[in-house]
Amino acid sequence: METLMKALRGVAVFADLPAGRLQWFAERCEQVWLEPGEANVREGDSADEMWVVLEGEIRARKENGASDQPVFVMKAGA
Repeated sequence: METLMKALRGVAVFADLPAGRLQWFAERCEQVWLEPGEANVREGDSADEMWVVLEGEIRARKENGASDQPVFVMKAGA
């Protein structure tokens, strides 16, 4: 838990959060590790989760037949 809380402190939105609130949030987190190219969300999925990138980056793209269109890149700590 301490490792997760320390990592969350590195994200601007959590940097100044009181310790008790950060712990409350961290206790409800589920850590997920993805392989390069692995999809974690698909277009049309319900938006009922929040993602915080602690390492690496996540790239979103819109699938459009033979070509994919990049939408955004979210890097760790953003």
